[in-house]
Amino acid sequence: MARSATATLAAVLLALVLAVPGSADTKGDLTAAQKQLHGLEDQIAAEQGAIASLQAQADGIAAQRDAIASRIAQTQGKIVEKEAEIKGAQDHLLAVRGQLDRRAWVAFENGLGSNL
Repeated sequence: MARSATATLAAVLLALVLAVPGSADTKGDLTAAQKQLHGLEDQIAAEQGAIASLQAQADGIAAQRDAIASRIAQTQGKIVEKEAEIKGAQDHLLAVRGQLDRRAWVAFENGLGSNL
């Protein structure tokens, strides 16, 4: 990043020197070019600061996204566990219901007085 900024700065300085043929020899022109150069350097520094700030924000968002993805994975794991528990409870319910149905059938077949 700094290398490209330096290259850009050198290109701008070269363009300034070449844009004013023959009159760049005066001290006033040189001072103006240096002032413009410093202005461009300040602008580059400000833009680099803005880029760094945006990068920090992007890193923060990426960290939040990763945390959310982790929570989603944990929740999905819990869902799978609960589905397995529900399946087990349903199987148990069906088994108990089958036992009750058999007991009711036996009680019906034997009649009311068989318990004595």
